[in-house]
Amino acid sequence: MRRGITRDVIKEGMTVVVKGSRAKDGSNNAYGNSVTFPDGRQVFTAGAEVGDQTKK
Repeated sequence: MRRGITRDVIKEGMTVVVKGSRAKDGSNNAYGNSVTFPDGRQVFTAGAEVGDQTKK
């Protein structure tokens, strides 16, 4: 399980929106920041250090 996403959560044929960044070297890799499901649920896959302003 990774950030609440198990293999049973995303079903075959389900449309999800993944926000992230493509690899800078042009390879077929990406870094996903969040996944939005058809029902509007959103799971953030990035670590707490990304955009976390509470750390000093």
